[in-house]
Amino acid sequence: MKSIILRKPTVIIFVTIFMAVLLSSCGGNANSSSSESSGDPSGSDPAVIPVGVCSTAKPDAYIDEDGKLTGYDVEVLKAIDELLPQYELDLQTMEFSEILNSLATSRVLAGSQEFEWNAERANTYLFGEVPLIGYNTFIITLDDPQYENITGLADLAGKSTLASQGGSVEAIINSWNEENPDKEIKKVISGGTSEDYVNFLNNRVVDFIIANEQNFVRWTEDFNVDNWVFHEQAKIYDSNSYILFEKNQVQLQQDFDDALQELSDNGKLAELSIEFYGKDYTVH
Repeated sequence: MKSIILRKPTVIIFVTIFMAVLLSSCGGNANSSSSESSGDPSGSDPAVIPVGVCSTAKPDAYIDEDGKLTGYDVEVLKAIDELLPQYELDLQTMEFSEILNSLATSRVLAGSQEFEWNAERANTYLFGEVPLIGYNTFIITLDDPQYENITGLADLAGKSTLASQGGSVEAIINSWNEENPDKEIKKVISGGTSEDYVNFLNNRVVDFIIANEQNFVRWTEDFNVDNWVFHEQAKIYDSNSYILFEKNQVQLQQDFDDALQELSDNGKLAELSIEFYGKDYTVH
């Protein structure tokens, strides 16, 4: 796990060291989380907030050619950091499922990786209320005549798809299989990296994948894929993604939401969406 702290230029070194000691419970100490995070609103003593992000989920969060952590989620977090002087965000890179585990065990206080709302997650984590981005998903297959007229999961009974552990696709497939035992969809669990989606579909390890338009465009461009079909008529669900918080971080969630709303209102979110996805997928 790699940790990258977004330090504000106004924070003096000895203050940072002092706060690192004082707030060490915000890092790896699981006992830190039982109370809400605190920070002096005046900004003189910013509270260090560990935030879980991915580093292999381009364009959401990834390491660029210069070795820097970037991506839509990362740049949104940096913009939030600038608007909240009472906090100093400590971005810690980890796998998708590890973000959820770290939130549940209070090793991080917030996490961002296009998390969509579902009832199971809502029982464990605190969801932000301002959407990070729109996340409407569709079926994607190889260019194959057998998939020409598909309109949904009912047309793919017995086929297999890729799902990341603890992700929304896994929840959707589990629900589908429970409700339609005669039309069961097989799951192949992976880490959910961009390479996984491309390799698993190209090599026919799975028959189809479920993803949004922004990922379809990015993957086909980045990996020179020319034999995929994005089935617009086969929408799986309409959704939005949100930043997640450790269950007790009510004040942190409210502060993040205020900052996100400001970034939405002033057009920054749309600007970042166009930069990383090529189109404005934000929720207006």
